[in-house]
Amino acid sequence: MYLTEVLAEHIATIAGRKPPPEVRDVVMRCILDLIGAALAGHRSNGPAAARQAAPKIFGSGRAPIWLAGQTSTSAGAIFCNAAAACALDIDDGHRAARGHPGSGVVTTALTLGAASGSGADDVIAAIVAGYDVGVRVAAAQNPSGIPTRQSGRWISMATAATAAALFKLEPPAVAEALSIAGVLAPNQQANGSSGYSTLTGNDVKEGIAWSSAAGVMAIELARYGHTGPLDLLDHSGFYDPHRILAGLGQRWEISETYFKPYACCRYIHPALDRLLELVERHHVKPGHIVSIDIQTSGGP
Repeated sequence: MYLTEVLAEHIATIAGRKPPPEVRDVVMRCILDLIGAALAGHRSNGPAAARQAAPKIFGSGRAPIWLAGQTSTSAGAIFCNAAAACALDIDDGHRAARGHPGSGVVTTALTLGAASGSGADDVIAAIVAGYDVGVRVAAAQNPSGIPTRQSGRWISMATAATAAALFKLEPPAVAEALSIAGVLAPNQQANGSSGYSTLTGNDVKEGIAWSSAAGVMAIELARYGHTGPLDLLDHSGFYDPHRILAGLGQRWEISETYFKPYACCRYIHPALDRLLELVERHHVKPGHIVSIDIQTSGGP
């Protein structure tokens, strides 16, 4: 079997039973964290532009766009909601993935769940599946073949897994959807902290919103017979198969999710902790500071 087919069977297994009790608490924390991030980022420039553009790009539909009194197609609503969730860089993170699964996975599960009237257990199982597939794929990326570490590279596969679990799709179609999603995701070579552009801080960010929508589009394409390269993950120059399969069905990647105290990349958090400590201890005022030199970790 190709790895996309193995993961498709794994998604079906998760969807076919109640979520493991040990992950329910962390799923609820991920949901609450995501809602808070989306509330905070709702009025930012990128999400506001996404909501204005959504009718022209995606058309009309019944899926809810949060806090806007608008609806769109499933892909359109997910695009807008994910844009709000990731706008301030305060959405959750995962060290193994070196990225942000929640803004794509939780957004997709909640948006599709609301539009379809899905039950709580189905939504929770979909979130578990999305994190498990997305993080495994992200952690397995070989930097020599995939030099960018931006979340948009793999979020599409995570949201495809989320939608597949929620709708309980048959594994053959899910394998095709994962393959399609892995190809159509934005490559992010230009943007972000590991991209070649020096003009960071723009609204494109890591491509999470578009990649989230692409994953749901891939599901719909696969439903109607569209195909992708099923061997997408089976090339060691690009993905480590052992990392994808390690503990599959026994260890849940969502359990290692972390939540941010600051709206920035986690590499900056220790420096902020020390800065706040020094300010409080020495009563430092902005005018006292001439320059700041920071050392931080560069690994996962």
